[in-house]
Amino acid sequence: DNTMIIGWGGPLIIHGVDAFIVAVRPSRFTYELLNNNPYFTISIPLHNMKEQIKFAGSESGRYINKFGIKGLTAEKSKSVNVPIVKECELHIECKIISYADMQDKSIEDKTRKLYYADGDLHRFYIGKILEVYYTDR
Repeated sequence: DNTMIIGWGGPLIIHGVDAFIVAVRPSRFTYELLNNNPYFTISIPLHNMKEQIKFAGSESGRYINKFGIKGLTAEKSKSVNVPIVKECELHIECKIISYADMQDKSIEDKTRKLYYADGDLHRFYIGKILEVYYTDR
């Protein structure tokens, strides 16, 4: 189990399917997990969780289990085999239906120098939304 902070992502409709897109760099542990399991969840806090978000975004699940630290708890999701973050109130469960790798030649030079100097280009995963629900804290 892992939790990752995503800054780039959002809902969309593609081919008539309600979906959610997330961008993940190959250097991230989440990338490895998504390539081995077609499911992911999005847990959105509707209250202040700045300390937990800062922690989860600065540590790698490759080296530590982020759950159980800073008040983050893995909880069983409704329909997929990956957990939700219990402390969040809004949850989206998805199954990957497609992905695409960012193409180096399509990136503006300024953006490449600022965000991709190391060549760690994002992969965009598109997940079909299977469940959307609220939980009580």
